[in-house]
Amino acid sequence: MQKYKDVKRRIKEHAMQKLGVVEATEDGEFSAEYTNFKSTCMSLQKLKKKMEVHLDAIRRMQDTGNDLTLELAAFHQNTDAATCTVALAQTMFSLQKKEFASVEKLFTDEVVDATQLLLWRIPDVDEKIHDRRNNLLDYDAHLRKYEHIFKLNTEGDDLANKRKTLFKPLFSKSSRGDADIAEELNIRKLKLDTSEQAVDDTTNWLLEHFEELEMKRQHGTLLEGPLSAFVACHMHLHRNGLDQLDNLKMLFESASIFGDRLNKLDSELQTIEAAKTDTVDTNIACSTPQIVCDCIAYIKSCGMTTEGIFRIPGNCARTDKLIQDSKIDFLVDGELTVHDVCTVLKGWFRKLPSPIIPEWRYEDLISIVRDDVKLEDAITISNLISFVKTLPATNAELLGLLSEFLSSVSEFQQVNRMSARNLATCFAPSLIRAPLSLPPNRMMEDIQAGISAVEVFILHASKLPTPSPEMVFQSTSFIPVSAA
Repeated sequence: MQKYKDVKRRIKEHAMQKLGVVEATEDGEFSAEYTNFKSTCMSLQKLKKKMEVHLDAIRRMQDTGNDLTLELAAFHQNTDAATCTVALAQTMFSLQKKEFASVEKLFTDEVVDATQLLLWRIPDVDEKIHDRRNNLLDYDAHLRKYEHIFKLNTEGDDLANKRKTLFKPLFSKSSRGDADIAEELNIRKLKLDTSEQAVDDTTNWLLEHFEELEMKRQHGTLLEGPLSAFVACHMHLHRNGLDQLDNLKMLFESASIFGDRLNKLDSELQTIEAAKTDTVDTNIACSTPQIVCDCIAYIKSCGMTTEGIFRIPGNCARTDKLIQDSKIDFLVDGELTVHDVCTVLKGWFRKLPSPIIPEWRYEDLISIVRDDVKLEDAITISNLISFVKTLPATNAELLGLLSEFLSSVSEFQQVNRMSARNLATCFAPSLIRAPLSLPPNRMMEDIQAGISAVEVFILHASKLPTPSPEMVFQSTSFIPVSAA
């Protein structure tokens, strides 16, 4: 009997798949809500992992500090510095044993575990999603049976024999009349209503849970407890540590001198960072350089459907000179091809003395996407878009202008074979340049992260700052033949 039911279920599911019912179960509003829920849960899991790493880093810092002071005390044993080094070792040991022990417990209970607690309903949600899918399959099956019987019940008398023949297996060997069919219709209607209610119940349960989680995230209350505990832990650790170390200052006469030097270094570093923030790359005079606008206008007029656009290189002898001159005279340079112009556009960005994304912002950008190069987390995309808006205005608008153009190129990918990912692969080395101080192995590891970042810029170009159409028009000297 069970084997018969399993076969019947598989036949029904196959039929529902052919009708598109399985795909329809996650359409519309429900699909969007479920996607947001999964994205939030993924972010929470990532946060929990980062919290654990951070706690482990504090633990290791405490351990190494304690080990170092013990070695210092042992080294200065039976010397004039023995008293102060022993006092330092005792202070560090006390900090580790008391203050850090309490911080570690609170951090574990109220930060790490509390974040994990937010994810406790994920198995329930997964089970409800499975139930909802089965309920939809049942509902569709009952609906079709009900509609079929209802149609037979309302047909004329000339189909009476057909009804009796059709429903004979459903009842008994003896023929039954309209009353039996009406009873079967009521049974089917009851099953239909029951299955519809089951779909509504599971859907409402899921949507309520999704809405509750999203509302807490939007209002900033989802991690209110863990965040408060995080701040309290650091305040407790630093305040108590400072109080105890302050008592040792009299034993270390030069401590105040080095303290003054640290304050001076803080001031100098802040001045340097402020200068970096205020700096706009002088090599980018405006957000609509003529050579960029001309290249874009030319490619839009006759190159959008060219296969391998930006991937196939142009003639080096022609393009190198044009990149160096930062200008194209299309009347004089009549032999230019689409691939030549694409190479000039790419090369101009690559030859900038400072890239459109300044080197001092390299780590800020790559750190956003380094752990999510597949762009599975919506927060990664949001942070990348926000990052562009923190760039100098000229750089941000020029990046937006280029991204908007590349987005339009990708719309012809069925013909030119250049998707947003392919275009990002071509342009990432020209737009993102790692600092020379970065180790080569680290540069190689960051390549995919840079490509993913540029892909987001292309896919979400409409959300980036761009120069006004009037500015672009005024900076464009190229006139298409058709317009001329």
